[in-house]
Amino acid sequence: MKPGDPAAVEQLFDAVAPRYDRLNDVLSFGLHRQWKRQLVRALKPVSGEHWLDLCCGTGDLALELGRCSLGHAANNTKRERESESKREGESGGERERDT
Repeated sequence: MKPGDPAAVEQLFDAVAPRYDRLNDVLSFGLHRQWKRQLVRALKPVSGEHWLDLCCGTGDLALELGRCSLGHAANNTKRERESESKREGESGGERERDT
């Protein structure tokens, strides 16, 4: 893999993504999920706002933002965009905000 090769980076991420959250669960004893919920509560998202989660990994923080604001959380992962388009009931208002 060449440094900075977008195709290689995407391939690497696609290989790691299915196990990424599980690894975080093991390494943090599941606390990373609580930390992310606490972060979202501190941000106090409101329905109709736009949020953009850059470099979001598997998108779990963006999805938590969406659940808490009863809106739509945007993220930049190919896998999450594809799976999000298949889900029903998770769309609504958007809010962009640096996180």
